[in-house]
Amino acid sequence: MEPLSFYSLSKDVLNLIYNGGVALAKKVRERKTDDWRSDIANPRRLKLLRSYYSENDSSSWYHFKIGAVEGKVPFLSRPEWFGKDKYLLKHTKSSVARSRHHQSVLDIRERMGVRLTNDPLFTFTALQEETDSLTIFCSDCNYFDFVSECGLIEDELTANVSDPHHGYAIRDNLAKDLGTLLENPRSTVGMGVHTAVFFRRKGEWRMLRQTRSEETISWPNAFSTVPNFAFQAMFGREEEFDLQHNFLREYGEELFDFEELRGRDTRIEYDWFYHQPEIKNLVETLEKGGASFFQTGFGFDALNGEFNITSALVVSDEEAWTETIGDQQWSWESNDIDSLSIAEVVECIASNYKEMPFASVAAIDQGLKSISLDV
Repeated sequence: MEPLSFYSLSKDVLNLIYNGGVALAKKVRERKTDDWRSDIANPRRLKLLRSYYSENDSSSWYHFKIGAVEGKVPFLSRPEWFGKDKYLLKHTKSSVARSRHHQSVLDIRERMGVRLTNDPLFTFTALQEETDSLTIFCSDCNYFDFVSECGLIEDELTANVSDPHHGYAIRDNLAKDLGTLLENPRSTVGMGVHTAVFFRRKGEWRMLRQTRSEETISWPNAFSTVPNFAFQAMFGREEEFDLQHNFLREYGEELFDFEELRGRDTRIEYDWFYHQPEIKNLVETLEKGGASFFQTGFGFDALNGEFNITSALVVSDEEAWTETIGDQQWSWESNDIDSLSIAEVVECIASNYKEMPFASVAAIDQGLKSISLDV
């Protein structure tokens, strides 16, 4: 099958999106920060999102069944994108694309205390589907442009909480349905990765869960998998175009708060963290077969149109996990990180799946399937 790739939007549509962004920026500036934060936390926001996609693309929602809990979330995707025998990532290096920068999107997030660092990111450009494999083609962008592009879509949704007549001109043109997301030209949107981490303690399978902090770019205060991270070449090296490498780096940053990563110290080598005991122990466990890390799927977060990979770390070596996780100290991105029994995972999903990152729900569902647990 030929890759599904971007098309060029007409100048009229681009102007409509840009002008819509200008109007939205004015509305954002006029709102008090606490009012905007309150609108983001308002449950009605996600109800509006579900209503929008119920009308436009309910067939592409991700369907999950975890224990006795069954439902659908607007993680826009196709069933055949999950559980593939093989996932391939291919990178075409390019000059970093630039969006028509919307500074207001960055400003509102800075006003709310979100941490912003303009790192390089990889971005989705096309898919190629085969019977037993899925190839994701990627190029390059940067973090500020990603925040601007996805932020426009999300902020437009938030504006509809206080003004039901605001409308969805931007979403209609950029993220109306799965087909639009597959074919749109937003080459400035980075890729996120949601990883479900499963391990054994006293013979019982458990899963890591985080409560995200208000300083994160999206889904503040929500339950989710951990680590969740941007797929990126933080040090600008082609060797960083590797999913497991990115996972190990973010595992160190989010679970152990590696200071050098938090400070983006570019004087160090891109692979320096492999010598840290937490990462070294995990890599040795992976190499010995006591753990496995793998991609489980791919889709689009309907909240803001972000491209998301789902993945899993499954650690069956109980002793190795105990040694690796012993000195856990989570980063600023989490208010809390805890672990749940599988029964507690089911309970958490039942109570919270409508307010969790949609990709995290898919990652948990696919991760549980990978360890063949009858929950």
